Amino acid sequence: MIINGSIRDAFVHLTGLGIASIVEDVSGDEVRIGWKGQNSLELITSNNLSDSAIAEMVHEHAKNASEAEWLNNVAEYSVGESKIAERSPLSPRIGQLDSRGYSQNTANREELIDSVADSILAQRLIGALGEPAYWAQNRMGLVYPDCGASCWEMITRNQGKDFFRCRLAPLASSVASRSVEEVRSGLVGESVKDEVGKDALDSRTATGLRKAGRSDNAQAWCALWGLNLLPTCPVVLPEQAKYSNVTGAIRGREACFVFPIIEEQLPLARWSAFFRNASLYRQAMGELQNSYIPKEISMNVRPAGQKKADEIWLQTHGCTGIVLFKRFVKPAKPPAAPEFWAEEGEIELFGKKTIRAWDV
Repeated sequence: MIINGSIRDAFVHLTGLGIASIVEDVSGDEVRIGWKGQNSLELITSNNLSDSAIAEMVHEHAKNASEAEWLNNVAEYSVGESKIAERSPLSPRIGQLDSRGYSQNTANREELIDSVADSILAQRLIGALGEPAYWAQNRMGLVYPDCGASCWEMITRNQGKDFFRCRLAPLASSVASRSVEEVRSGLVGESVKDEVGKDALDSRTATGLRKAGRSDNAQAWCALWGLNLLPTCPVVLPEQAKYSNVTGAIRGREACFVFPIIEEQLPLARWSAFFRNASLYRQAMGELQNSYIPKEISMNVRPAGQKKADEIWLQTHGCTGIVLFKRFVKPAKPPAAPEFWAEEGEIELFGKKTIRAWDV
């Protein structure tokens, strides 16, 4: 399968990784993925599955999820005196709750996670997105729940929206209602049908993985599942609200995202290894201007000789460069919530340009 889309679009990267994750989960086939050029991402399966067979697996995956209790579960939480809010217990950003609300959410969340014990992929996605950080408090005792969430989770939380209830569940229903051929056409980029976003030119279906605009729902479904490869590691420090560490991203005063450029088809396990290796992030921080990186991160980023060592490690394992995506923040006046999205990527190739001689 070849996905038509730009290497400068984080949404396309995650669409490919999500399709590969779903196919491996449904069929057990190994999937290899890599870029054929700036505008085509190729997936190859160990059994040479056709595009239609892959689309059928994505359709089946969405249908099963649309009927699953864990995705459709909604709980009511106490958010203050006489105030009740509906949230998915699995969503990592659910706003401020009172102490009873956090306790209830933790219990509900654990129960739902136990219910998906037979789906490793679902467990990975839930874990990768993080959870409300009931433990993150400043010296004034104020809870900062968003500290435990992945910065890849960028649904705009106006009107109490949350990720699983307001984005993933509607996408599951949308893809499940399609024919397999409609799913295939959307996945490869032949057509764009944005049912969840009502085909609006300013649709938020991409959920921050690209700027607002129409996005095919089959691709969006897979792109959000691609986040399973970018796990979150909560940071717990006494008397300090500290944001979680997130793979595929550099956090600080201004966040940015980073992907390796892979020009040969490599298995998902290799992609995961890149995301978990410090060389990728040191390389990214070295390419960014010092003014963009927070002082506590930019100081002593790489010892002498580390840049060359990082490039050698990355190239030896099949990475020819990186793509950097700065996260745009659109401010909003309270009570409206700010909006986030990944901007168009900047390509940095290692050493000489590759054989493909990309025009970058």
